[in-house]
Amino acid sequence: MHNFVDAWRGKYDSRKYSKKFYHDCLKKIQNASTSKELSRCVIGLLHWKDGKVVEDSTGTFELEGVKYSLKNPRENTYCANNDKNVIESRDFIKWAQNIIKLTNFDLSQIEALRGNRFPLWTNQAIVIPSFVLHILNPKVYPLYDQHVERAKRTFLAEDLNKDARTLTLENYQSYQAFFKEFVEGVPNKDGLDDIQHIKQVDEALWSFGKFMKKKRR
Repeated sequence: MHNFVDAWRGKYDSRKYSKKFYHDCLKKIQNASTSKELSRCVIGLLHWKDGKVVEDSTGTFELEGVKYSLKNPRENTYCANNDKNVIESRDFIKWAQNIIKLTNFDLSQIEALRGNRFPLWTNQAIVIPSFVLHILNPKVYPLYDQHVERAKRTFLAEDLNKDARTLTLENYQSYQAFFKEFVEGVPNKDGLDDIQHIKQVDEALWSFGKFMKKKRR
């Protein structure tokens, strides 16, 4: 598995998805001293999820001495008119701080982001709610989308999914178990911290799953 990860993570689009921005935001979220700092990085990473973060010396989003510009993401990822006030609310911050402390995977927390507690995403959404859980607790909640699901199904000789519209909560739960076992089977030969190691495995699976989508066309 180590050879697989080494080969496929190199195909990850790190120009579009800045690794530095991602890891710096995660550290800020884990160690946030204020609610404003936490919500700011959650919003920043929602932009990153759509590839809308650009290093820019004139940018207004500064992080660890680097300035970035945040371009407009898709509205179903982040809609400032609706989502900003919710993510900055006291209730959301309290909930987020509890997610950060979790040690076990709790699938039901997705429902909080799908209208059960916060009016952020639809009751069919999987990818963005799971992303928010991931950035709050990356060791428990893996990144999830159509590409990593396709990679998993390829490894398990299952029928391949076409896109994100067919993904379900059960799919995410199954992927979480698969990903945990996959990570444990990949030696951390570079001495990375846990989150960096997890991200390398994710990058490999994402790149491979994206390749499989192109291959089946």
